[in-house]
Amino acid sequence: MPINLQELQNIQKNILNYKNAELCVVTKTRDIEDVKQLISLGQKIFAENRVQEAETKYAEILKSNTQIKLHLIGPLQSNKVKMALNLFDVIQSIDRPKIIDSISKNIKTMKIKTKEFYIQVNIGEELQKSGVDKASLKKLYNYSLEKGINIKGLMFIPPYDQNPIK
Repeated sequence: MPINLQELQNIQKNILNYKNAELCVVTKTRDIEDVKQLISLGQKIFAENRVQEAETKYAEILKSNTQIKLHLIGPLQSNKVKMALNLFDVIQSIDRPKIIDSISKNIKTMKIKTKEFYIQVNIGEELQKSGVDKASLKKLYNYSLEKGINIKGLMFIPPYDQNPIK
């Protein structure tokens, strides 16, 4: 599906109405030519849900364009933590102590690109989705702080077909 230039420009224009708002474009399953087109249209913040797909798509782009910021919005596997910390500016999918431990270990032993982290919360408590449940959120947040992880905020995953606010 081609990028709708008019729709993107309308969204970019409307973002200006909100103080400190930024548009983060998810490029999951899009090819590198789509990403390059979005960059040529002024887009600077992108998100992917898979570490390896992002690495394949963005490695060269990031070398030549330091203005681009990349977010991870999908579940992070512990065997991909090191790669993610060197690729993404923001990881929005902290959801369990094992990932916190792996991130903390790598932060202490290597220079990383990632500077901000979000805890992913599964507010619909859907089994097929990742994210910490609401009851465990405070404990996971405090554990993150103990391990020296800069938690910037929360990323919520609402249920697709029901009202998540109860």
